[in-house]
Parts: sequence; structure tokens; C-alpha cells
Amino acid sequence: MACRRLTRSVAPRLALAVIAVVIGAAPTRAARADIVMMADENDITISENQVDQWIFRNSSTSNSPKGKLDDALQTHISLIANTVGLTDEQRKRLELAGKGDIARFWSLVVRLKQKYPGGRMSQEKFNQMWQEVQPLTTRFAAGLHGRYSLFEKMLPGILSESQLQAYTAEEKARRVRHFRAKVEATVQILDQRVPMTDAQRKKFIELTVTKTEPPLAFGQNDFYLILWRMSQIPEADLRPVFDEEEWKVLNVQLDQVRGMRQWVEQMEGKIEEDPNNPAPAIAF
Repeated sequence: MACRRLTRSVAPRLALAVIAVVIGAAPTRAARADIVMMADENDITISENQVDQWIFRNSSTSNSPKGKLDDALQTHISLIANTVGLTDEQRKRLELAGKGDIARFWSLVVRLKQKYPGGRMSQEKFNQMWQEVQPLTTRFAAGLHGRYSLFEKMLPGILSESQLQAYTAEEKARRVRHFRAKVEATVQILDQRVPMTDAQRKKFIELTVTKTEPPLAFGQNDFYLILWRMSQIPEADLRPVFDEEEWKVLNVQLDQVRGMRQWVEQMEGKIEEDPNNPAPAIAF
């Protein structure tokens, strides 16, 4: 049967396709980068390493997926060491906790690869695969050792009280700075649909930063995570910033994400094991 391959030039649209699937829409045909589509366009063929490429974002580094996870752990530990200083014993204990997070994450990757080993599949199965890949892609992009991780749970028992206070304060400040930058970028995008004055943009940004909390994790879906938070700002606070026509247009955008709490929680890294389907044993 004849088939054709989509080129890498459409890869930038891939992230939008992922979001579309997660919130209920099928990915566009043009966004299926690196996928072979059968001539009848009802079935799709993916390569055996496609799941790895999606989760680990086709990094240009020669490192293996496991190598990228190990490098990310060492970078995270170095960040803590640079902030509060670490003894050799503390570093070893943090490495052990981090390896536990890596093992847990890798077991989920392996399970997904076993479920979707590559080859031909229906459009329905492809869409289901997208939905299952997305949380892992987001978790990898955001980092494995933040909120809800074994690494984070072990910190209070590894760092001294003064170290923990210093690290917690620096981490909170970093997240707030990152959050504000993401909010500013999101307002810029919305400004294309709802042109705002400088005063309106500043007020919108301040309301989002002060009336909502930063995401538990940042990643490729930050626009939607921030937009959902904007939708949770009390209307009594936000609506007076805009005139009637501006509010109607903006409210349409916010309405699209108001019911996405479960998706938001999933995207922020709350990846839980299924007790009825335990992860396969993985040797490191």
C-alpha cells in the first residue's frame, strides 16, 4: 500500500496538536510529524522509538533517554548545592532519592512503550496514545524532582533546618519569577485577540500573579496552565478591567478552559501508579 511521510517542517505545530488531543480534539493531519500515514488516511504507522522521541523532545544531544534523566538529576542537586552547600553524605542521599524518581518515571515510559511498540494503528488508538504520552512529556520537561517526588519528600530529612529554609525561600522566589514571566507572555498572546492598553495589561498581570498560585510544574503547556488560572480569577476582580465588548471576547477564551481542573492537575505532574497495573521491574 502506498504511503507518505510528513516532513519535520511541521514539528513546531506538534505541541498544539498534543493539547488539542488532551482537551478533546484530534491532532491535525499537518501536525503528525515523523509519522507515516497510510494511503487511506484512516490508519497511522509510527516508528518503534516514537514514544521516546515525543517524551524526550527529540533532543539534539547524543545522550540516551536514561542519560538525560541522570543529567537532570545532577543539575538539580548542583542547584541545591550552589544555594545552601552540601556535604558528600547529603549529596549521596539526594542522589539515591533522585534515582528513585527516575526509576518510577522510567517504569511508566517502559509500560507505555510496551503498550505502543510501534507499527500500524487506528486513528482512535493514535489519539489515545497521544493522551497517555502527554503527561510524561510534561513531567520530563518540568523536571522529575519537584513537587510530589521522592526527592522533595526526602529533603527535610537530608538538609539541616537552615539549609531547608534557605533552599525553600530561593525555590519559591524562582517559581514566582518564572510564573510572572509566563503570565506576561500569556497576556501578550491574549492581547492579539483582545487588544489592551498598557494599564489593562499591567492590571491583568497583577491580578493573575496575586489572585492565583504558580503551577506546580512548568513545561510545554504553560500557556494553557496560565490561561486556566486566569479563568479562576473572581469575575468581580477581572471584569472591571475591560469594557463590555472586550470582556465578551476575553470571556470566550477563558470559558474554554474553566472546566479543565483535572487536566491541569495531570499536566502539573501528579502522575500516580495504578495499583491494579503495577509498573514492570526495571534494572538500572
